[in-house]
Amino acid sequence: MVSDRSRPTRPEDALAVYLRLAARLTGETGNPAYEQLVSLLLGIRDCHRRLGTPDDFTAYLTDLRAAQKRKRNLMRLMGDHGLSGA
Repeated sequence: MVSDRSRPTRPEDALAVYLRLAARLTGETGNPAYEQLVSLLLGIRDCHRRLGTPDDFTAYLTDLRAAQKRKRNLMRLMGDHGLSGA
């Protein structure tokens, strides 16, 4: 993915791509969609770390977990990858 390659040098641009793709996936269900979303979330977290905005990621993740809380497999997968919202 192009955004993966641009993340180290242009994290703001990569972040915009990741957020757009993640927004599309939140409406989907099923483990393949959840796995893709978690992968994007890991990229989003890295972008926020590079930009020095980890609190923005925490807020984004907290909102996402609240909106998606009924998707138990997604919540489990997020937890398995350290995306707990805290």
